[in-house]
Amino acid sequence: MKNSFLFLLFLLLCNSVAASVSFPRETRLVSESDTIPLSYKFNNCLAYIQLDQPEVNPVYLYWASNRIMVQNNYRVPVNYNITMKAGNVIVLKPNTKVVTGSNYLARIEPCDRQCEIEIPKGISPNGDGLNDDFDLSLICPVKSVKIFNRYGVMLFEGESYKKEWHGQDANNNILPSATYFYRVDFEDGQIKTGWIYLNR
Repeated sequence: MKNSFLFLLFLLLCNSVAASVSFPRETRLVSESDTIPLSYKFNNCLAYIQLDQPEVNPVYLYWASNRIMVQNNYRVPVNYNITMKAGNVIVLKPNTKVVTGSNYLARIEPCDRQCEIEIPKGISPNGDGLNDDFDLSLICPVKSVKIFNRYGVMLFEGESYKKEWHGQDANNNILPSATYFYRVDFEDGQIKTGWIYLNR
């Protein structure tokens, strides 16, 4: 009965041209799948997320502390796996399209939990493909990274950081082996500081 009601709600959503529909509680559309792969990309704990273009991420988790607003142009193609979580409300405009064969899950869930963060203690940029970069791409979304020498002089700064620092300064000069210090600002507001050893 519940699945039939949700499917009917989905059909009304796709064909309606009236007001927006808000989902005040967990709602599954199209798929009963609730599995998030370990490699799931995510947009973590922003206050508001607004989507107004067709989905470009085959696997993605949108997670807002307050509200997700989905505009008419948003479309989830076949074989895509999209999850939306928000602390208060998820709003889908009437012409939002979730194609049959895709996985879509909407859930009201607060995101006040902090990410578990494990930052590398050293890098060895020798081109062997192992620990060549200060790689933060697999943990919480990073807003910025700053690298300092032991005198407190900032040598490198990166915005929307993934793994761009491999032992160079702001002018792309190679830095010598030494202990350096970092400040990492995460998108969820956390700040981590510490040291990292650069081994040439």
